[in-house]
Amino acid sequence: MGLAASQARFLAITARKADCEYRSMAIAQEKLSITRELSKVTEEYQKALDATKLVWDGETEDGIIYDLSYDIMMSPSELNGYSPFLVTNKTGQIVLSEQLAKACEAAGLDPVSGTGSLDGRNRFVEALASVGYISGTVADVITGATGEGTIEWSDKAGFGGQMLDKSVAQAMTLPTMVNYFENVLDPAFREQFDPNSEQYTKYNDLATKLTFTNDGTYGTVYKNGSKYTEDFTIVDLLTSNVTINFNMNETDFVKALKDLVKDRSATEGAIDGSNAAMSALADISNLFRAVLPVDAQTEETQAFEFALNETIQQIADNTDSYGSPLNTPTDEILTEANNQNGGIHNNRKGMFISLSNMVEMFLTNYAIALGGYESGYYNSIKASESNFVTNDYNYMYVMNQPESVYEEKEMMIADFINVLYNNICNHGWTRSSGDVTDNDYLQNALKNGQYFISSLNTDMYYYQDHYTANGCVGEVTNDEAITLAESEYTIQKNKLNYKEETLDIEMKNLDLEISALTTEYDTVKSMISKNVEKVFTMFNS
Repeated sequence: MGLAASQARFLAITARKADCEYRSMAIAQEKLSITRELSKVTEEYQKALDATKLVWDGETEDGIIYDLSYDIMMSPSELNGYSPFLVTNKTGQIVLSEQLAKACEAAGLDPVSGTGSLDGRNRFVEALASVGYISGTVADVITGATGEGTIEWSDKAGFGGQMLDKSVAQAMTLPTMVNYFENVLDPAFREQFDPNSEQYTKYNDLATKLTFTNDGTYGTVYKNGSKYTEDFTIVDLLTSNVTINFNMNETDFVKALKDLVKDRSATEGAIDGSNAAMSALADISNLFRAVLPVDAQTEETQAFEFALNETIQQIADNTDSYGSPLNTPTDEILTEANNQNGGIHNNRKGMFISLSNMVEMFLTNYAIALGGYESGYYNSIKASESNFVTNDYNYMYVMNQPESVYEEKEMMIADFINVLYNNICNHGWTRSSGDVTDNDYLQNALKNGQYFISSLNTDMYYYQDHYTANGCVGEVTNDEAITLAESEYTIQKNKLNYKEETLDIEMKNLDLEISALTTEYDTVKSMISKNVEKVFTMFNS
């Protein structure tokens, strides 16, 4: 190789080697950056593990925990018991959504404070209807525009005055219905009425129908797997596993049920309670005859008869034998009975049947009869494979309870609005600085002390306090946020790991190339030195 060519090659090797060394240094910097990024991602993930959210667990008693929202607290519904939970700022002003703020402006309510009046309340109701907060029909009923007369406004609502009885409404969800039953069963509820009044008598009669006297008529009663000797109620049937065990064989039991359906198809009469199962079925039937709007002229009557016959037939069809006659444990039979929409017969221990499932089957068939099979509710042989209407906590049951001046839903909405109106007049109102209807914004504002919650105390006054002090709002681990953070952490970590692995491969290739270039660099450098030495030798000779 000539001297000029060697020098050109030497320069090229030197330049390439310098590029590789520079790229190697750049990769080292990128790896440091990845390390810092991974530390940041890990730190954010660790913070997310402590994430919490605010939830509503107030008047529902349905086992469902709702994410806290402005609508749950500030719109009349069964969830808040038709009593507002007011979002307030540090000065006590009511923090309003854009919708409610427009209603206040339309009604001419002073943002600072004002004096309440029936006329002012009615303007506020009409303004609420104009912005879509309530329907125009409800507004007309409350303000008396229907000609029925204005629903009462009290300047003491939320300020020491007695609130309306929220336990009674004609249409109610299952949790509300359970609350209603519990109220009727509570002697203190009935004592609020004049003992000589017709209403007191009706509630007493209803309480009797809601109670099942456990005197052996039904056989041996089990509640949640244990023998139960006290009287039980419809609330127990709706919230627990109540099972009876009685001495009757499978053939006679099924025949009695099918004969009952056959007889009832002609007479639609009462159920013969000549044995334990029939006695329980008869009492359940009579109970629902008392609480559902059943009379000779209603669609509900036909639905009731269909539901009862269908339930009896399904129980007969789903009844079978279970277990060996000698050694099957009772608790095992009970477990199976509580998951069976029919009877379970054991040759030694007799017939077992879940009264709780019987009630859920009946209510499901009743809902199907009213709403059609397209409603999606159905009873299968197994309770766990059924879609009971009682699993739908939003389904509204129409009840036929004793008359009360507080039965109308409009009364409850009016009471809610009265409290909201009075608080706005007394404390003033303000627009939310952000979108208070956005759950994330609301929850952050409550957590950082920007907003508070004012709620009704036992003295019938509203007090502002920490967001968890009202008994309905709780702070729990935010599992959704943690799951999302974990997913995001895994994605980011995998990306960074992949990037680091790619850089590691590139670094190894560069190390190999630098090593090869170094060897070639030394070789070419040696050749150039020898060529220069030859040239000097030639000219000196």
